[in-house]
Amino acid sequence: MFDFSRGIRDHEMPSVSVRMPLPFAMLMLWGVVVVLWTVVVHAPASWVVSRIAADSGVRFASVQGTVWDGSLVWVNSAEHALPLNWNCGLDLRGMDCLLRVGAQGDLRISVLPRHWRAESSYWVIPAWVPMALLPATFFSSDLEVRDLIAQGDLGDPARWNVSGRLHYGGGLTRLALQGQPYSVRMPEVVLHPRQASDQMLWELDEMDGSILARFFVQPGHRYRVELAQRLLALSPLYQGKAWSPDRIDVTVQDQW
Repeated sequence: MFDFSRGIRDHEMPSVSVRMPLPFAMLMLWGVVVVLWTVVVHAPASWVVSRIAADSGVRFASVQGTVWDGSLVWVNSAEHALPLNWNCGLDLRGMDCLLRVGAQGDLRISVLPRHWRAESSYWVIPAWVPMALLPATFFSSDLEVRDLIAQGDLGDPARWNVSGRLHYGGGLTRLALQGQPYSVRMPEVVLHPRQASDQMLWELDEMDGSILARFFVQPGHRYRVELAQRLLALSPLYQGKAWSPDRIDVTVQDQW
Protein backbone atom coordinates (compact mmCIF):
# COMPACT_ATOMS: atom_id res chain seq x y z
CA MET A 1 0.00 0.00 0.00
CA PHE A 2 1.18 3.43 -0.92
CA ASP A 3 1.96 5.70 2.06
CA PHE A 4 0.34 9.01 1.14
CA SER A 5 1.73 10.88 4.12
CA ARG A 6 5.26 9.79 3.26
CA GLY A 7 4.77 10.82 -0.36
CA ILE A 8 3.73 14.24 0.73
CA ARG A 9 6.72 14.55 3.03
CA ASP A 10 9.04 13.41 0.25
CA HIS A 11 7.73 16.13 -2.06
CA GLU A 12 7.64 19.00 0.43
CA MET A 13 9.53 22.13 -0.68
CA PRO A 14 12.45 23.00 1.53
CA SER A 15 11.96 26.16 3.64
CA VAL A 16 13.94 29.15 2.44
CA SER A 17 15.04 31.96 4.77
CA VAL A 18 16.14 35.20 3.10
CA ARG A 19 18.12 37.65 5.21
CA MET A 20 19.02 41.14 4.08
CA PRO A 21 22.74 41.77 4.35
CA LEU A 22 23.47 44.02 7.31
CA PRO A 23 25.41 46.65 5.29
CA PHE A 24 22.47 47.02 2.87
CA ALA A 25 19.97 47.41 5.75
CA MET A 26 22.11 50.08 7.36
CA LEU A 27 22.42 51.85 4.01
CA MET A 28 18.63 51.93 3.64
CA LEU A 29 18.25 53.27 7.20
CA TRP A 30 20.75 56.04 6.58
CA GLY A 31 18.98 56.84 3.34
CA VAL A 32 15.69 57.34 5.18
CA VAL A 33 17.43 59.54 7.78
CA VAL A 34 19.04 61.67 5.06
CA VAL A 35 15.72 62.13 3.24
CA LEU A 36 13.92 63.13 6.43
CA TRP A 37 16.73 65.52 7.42
CA THR A 38 16.69 67.08 3.95
CA VAL A 39 12.93 67.62 4.16
CA VAL A 40 13.23 69.22 7.60
CA VAL A 41 16.21 71.44 6.75
CA HIS A 42 14.87 72.60 3.40
CA ALA A 43 11.17 72.76 4.28
CA PRO A 44 9.76 75.85 2.54
CA ALA A 45 8.63 78.63 4.84
CA SER A 46 5.41 78.83 2.83
CA TRP A 47 4.29 75.50 4.34
CA VAL A 48 4.18 76.94 7.84
CA VAL A 49 3.22 80.50 6.91
CA SER A 50 0.18 79.39 4.91
CA ARG A 51 -1.08 77.38 7.89
CA ILE A 52 -0.58 80.33 10.27
CA ALA A 53 -2.37 82.64 7.84
CA ALA A 54 -5.29 80.21 7.52
CA ASP A 55 -5.67 79.83 11.29
CA SER A 56 -5.18 83.50 12.27
CA GLY A 57 -6.51 85.42 9.29
CA VAL A 58 -3.25 87.40 9.08
CA ARG A 59 -2.07 88.19 5.53
CA PHE A 60 1.50 87.57 4.44
CA ALA A 61 3.26 88.36 1.18
CA SER A 62 6.67 87.74 -0.44
CA VAL A 63 7.29 84.57 1.59
CA GLN A 64 10.80 83.32 0.80
CA GLY A 65 13.34 80.84 2.13
CA THR A 66 12.88 77.96 4.54
CA VAL A 67 11.42 77.59 8.01
CA TRP A 68 14.98 78.07 9.32
CA ASP A 69 16.17 80.98 7.20
CA GLY A 70 13.68 83.15 5.39
CA SER A 71 11.66 86.32 5.12
CA LEU A 72 8.14 87.62 4.56
CA VAL A 73 6.07 90.78 4.69
CA TRP A 74 3.17 91.05 7.12
CA VAL A 75 0.50 93.04 5.24
CA ASN A 76 -2.17 94.59 7.42
CA SER A 77 -3.51 97.17 4.96
CA ALA A 78 -2.44 99.24 1.98
CA GLU A 79 -0.68 101.63 4.38
CA HIS A 80 0.71 99.14 6.89
CA ALA A 81 3.26 96.44 6.04
CA LEU A 82 6.04 95.01 8.17
CA PRO A 83 9.04 93.06 6.74
CA LEU A 84 10.20 90.13 8.88
CA ASN A 85 13.44 88.17 8.51
CA TRP A 86 14.50 85.18 10.60
CA ASN A 87 17.49 82.90 10.94
CA CYS A 88 17.24 79.83 13.20
CA GLY A 89 19.64 77.11 14.24
CA LEU A 90 18.97 73.78 15.92
CA ASP A 91 21.34 71.59 17.93
CA LEU A 92 21.20 69.10 20.82
CA ARG A 93 20.74 71.93 23.34
CA GLY A 94 17.72 73.51 21.67
CA MET A 95 16.78 76.14 19.09
CA ASP A 96 18.12 79.67 18.64
CA CYS A 97 16.46 82.25 16.37
CA LEU A 98 17.34 85.80 15.36
CA LEU A 99 14.27 87.79 14.28
CA ARG A 100 14.72 91.10 12.47
CA VAL A 101 11.63 93.32 12.24
CA GLY A 102 12.10 95.75 9.37
CA ALA A 103 14.76 98.29 10.30
CA GLN A 104 13.41 98.72 13.84
CA GLY A 105 15.64 96.25 15.66
CA ASP A 106 16.44 92.62 16.39
CA LEU A 107 14.99 90.05 18.77
CA ARG A 108 16.97 86.90 19.65
CA ILE A 109 14.95 83.98 21.01
CA SER A 110 16.40 80.76 22.43
CA VAL A 111 14.19 77.77 23.27
CA LEU A 112 15.67 74.96 25.36
CA PRO A 113 13.87 72.00 26.94
CA ARG A 114 11.24 73.66 29.18
CA HIS A 115 13.17 76.95 29.15
CA TRP A 116 13.25 80.05 26.96
CA ARG A 117 15.21 83.29 26.69
CA ALA A 118 14.68 86.49 24.67
CA GLU A 119 16.99 89.50 24.22
CA SER A 120 16.64 92.82 22.43
CA SER A 121 18.64 96.00 22.99
CA TYR A 122 16.24 98.18 21.02
CA TRP A 123 13.08 97.34 19.13
CA VAL A 124 10.35 99.64 17.78
CA ILE A 125 6.86 98.13 17.56
CA PRO A 126 4.67 100.17 15.19
CA ALA A 127 1.40 101.29 16.79
CA TRP A 128 -0.69 99.35 14.28
CA VAL A 129 0.86 96.00 15.28
CA PRO A 130 -0.87 95.64 18.70
CA MET A 131 -4.03 97.06 17.15
CA ALA A 132 -3.93 94.32 14.48
CA LEU A 133 -3.36 91.59 17.09
CA LEU A 134 -5.90 93.00 19.57
CA PRO A 135 -8.74 94.61 17.58
CA ALA A 136 -10.26 96.32 20.65
CA THR A 137 -7.11 98.39 21.27
CA PHE A 138 -5.89 101.72 19.90
CA PHE A 139 -2.46 103.36 20.28
CA SER A 140 -1.53 106.84 19.11
CA SER A 141 2.23 106.30 18.96
CA ASP A 142 4.76 103.50 18.52
CA LEU A 143 6.04 101.31 21.33
CA GLU A 144 9.78 101.14 22.03
CA VAL A 145 11.35 98.11 23.71
CA ARG A 146 14.71 98.86 25.33
CA ASP A 147 17.28 96.59 26.99
CA LEU A 148 14.98 93.57 27.08
CA ILE A 149 16.23 90.36 28.71
CA ALA A 150 13.58 87.78 29.53
CA GLN A 151 13.83 84.11 30.47
CA GLY A 152 12.03 81.44 32.42
CA ASP A 153 10.18 78.14 32.48
CA LEU A 154 7.87 77.67 29.51
CA GLY A 155 5.05 76.42 31.69
CA ASP A 156 5.24 78.95 34.54
CA PRO A 157 4.86 82.60 33.44
CA ALA A 158 4.54 83.78 37.05
CA ARG A 159 8.25 83.03 37.60
CA TRP A 160 9.64 84.50 34.41
CA ASN A 161 12.59 86.80 35.00
CA VAL A 162 12.25 89.97 32.90
CA SER A 163 14.31 93.16 32.76
CA GLY A 164 14.11 96.17 30.46
CA ARG A 165 11.40 98.71 29.72
CA LEU A 166 8.66 99.56 27.26
CA HIS A 167 8.30 103.23 26.34
CA TYR A 168 5.05 104.73 24.99
CA GLY A 169 4.83 108.31 23.76
CA GLY A 170 1.24 108.71 24.90
CA GLY A 171 -1.92 110.06 23.29
CA LEU A 172 -5.43 108.69 22.99
CA THR A 173 -5.32 105.02 23.97
CA ARG A 174 -8.04 102.37 24.12
CA LEU A 175 -7.83 99.06 25.96
CA ALA A 176 -10.31 96.32 26.84
CA LEU A 177 -10.68 95.06 30.42
CA GLN A 178 -12.94 92.05 30.90
CA GLY A 179 -14.56 92.76 27.54
CA GLN A 180 -15.28 96.42 28.26
CA PRO A 181 -13.55 99.18 26.25
CA TYR A 182 -11.63 101.73 28.28
CA SER A 183 -10.36 104.94 26.65
CA VAL A 184 -7.80 107.25 28.20
CA ARG A 185 -5.64 110.14 27.03
CA MET A 186 -2.35 108.66 28.14
CA PRO A 187 0.71 110.76 29.02
CA GLU A 188 4.20 109.62 28.09
CA VAL A 189 4.77 106.46 30.14
CA VAL A 190 7.22 103.64 30.79
CA LEU A 191 6.26 100.03 31.53
CA HIS A 192 8.94 98.08 33.39
CA PRO A 193 9.17 94.98 35.61
CA ARG A 194 9.52 95.08 39.38
CA GLN A 195 10.92 92.45 41.73
CA ALA A 196 8.29 90.19 43.30
CA SER A 197 8.66 87.00 45.33
CA ASP A 198 6.20 84.55 43.77
CA GLN A 199 4.73 86.49 40.84
CA MET A 200 5.70 88.67 37.91
CA LEU A 201 4.92 92.36 38.41
CA TRP A 202 4.87 95.12 35.79
CA GLU A 203 4.51 98.78 36.72
CA LEU A 204 3.25 101.57 34.47
CA ASP A 205 4.76 104.92 35.46
CA GLU A 206 4.69 108.46 34.20
CA MET A 207 8.03 110.01 33.38
CA ASP A 208 8.11 111.72 36.80
CA GLY A 209 7.73 108.33 38.54
CA SER A 210 4.01 108.54 39.38
CA ILE A 211 2.45 105.06 39.33
CA LEU A 212 -0.54 104.70 37.01
CA ALA A 213 -1.10 100.93 37.03
CA ARG A 214 0.32 97.59 38.09
CA PHE A 215 -0.01 94.29 36.27
CA PHE A 216 0.48 91.00 38.14
CA VAL A 217 1.03 87.52 36.66
CA GLN A 218 0.41 85.04 39.49
CA PRO A 219 0.76 81.24 39.83
CA GLY A 220 -2.17 79.29 38.45
CA HIS A 221 -2.41 81.57 35.39
CA ARG A 222 -4.08 84.36 37.34
CA TYR A 223 -3.74 87.95 36.14
CA ARG A 224 -4.47 91.01 38.25
CA VAL A 225 -4.57 94.66 37.20
CA GLU A 226 -4.49 97.63 39.59
CA LEU A 227 -5.55 100.96 38.09
CA ALA A 228 -4.61 104.04 40.08
CA GLN A 229 -7.00 106.94 40.55
CA ARG A 230 -4.67 109.12 38.52
CA LEU A 231 -5.09 106.82 35.49
CA LEU A 232 -8.87 106.64 35.92
CA ALA A 233 -9.04 110.45 36.04
CA LEU A 234 -7.37 110.61 32.63
CA SER A 235 -10.34 108.93 30.98
CA PRO A 236 -12.63 111.39 29.09
CA LEU A 237 -15.63 109.55 30.58
CA TYR A 238 -14.59 110.10 34.19
CA GLN A 239 -12.75 113.40 34.28
CA GLY A 240 -13.63 115.45 37.35
CA LYS A 241 -15.07 112.49 39.26
CA ALA A 242 -13.76 111.34 42.63
CA TRP A 243 -12.99 107.66 43.07
CA SER A 244 -13.26 105.64 46.25
CA PRO A 245 -11.21 103.59 46.87
CA ASP A 246 -8.22 105.16 45.16
CA ARG A 247 -7.77 102.26 42.72
CA ILE A 248 -9.67 99.51 40.91
CA ASP A 249 -8.52 95.87 40.92
CA VAL A 250 -9.37 93.46 38.11
CA THR A 251 -8.50 89.75 38.40
CA VAL A 252 -8.69 87.29 35.52
CA GLN A 253 -7.86 83.58 35.49
CA ASP A 254 -6.83 81.93 32.23
CA GLN A 255 -6.95 78.17 31.58
CA TRP A 256 -4.00 76.99 29.48
